[in-house]
Amino acid sequence: MPDGHQTPRPSKREREEVRMGYRMMGIGFESVSQVGAGLLIGWLIDRWRGQGQWGVIIGSAAGVLVGVYTLVRSAWKLNAELDRRPPERRNKDPHDPTSR
Repeated sequence: MPDGHQTPRPSKREREEVRMGYRMMGIGFESVSQVGAGLLIGWLIDRWRGQGQWGVIIGSAAGVLVGVYTLVRSAWKLNAELDRRPPERRNKDPHDPTSR
């Protein structure tokens, strides 16, 4: 039964922080999936060629290199986007003596 109180809507800054969190999570998932893709491709090559584990080793190394490159590139883009934003303005709270 509702008590008549509504949950306050998140501020624009809070919504932006959540959006950035989801973007960072996506960057992490992308990097992990690239490592997994390199591993899978290497494993398939090993199965097809009937070799030892060299395909897995090389595929994993390639996946790690691509994953780290993508992670760094995406982090630079995200950092540049954050640097372009105007500085945060502090909301003045009339009940807070430090905000005067």
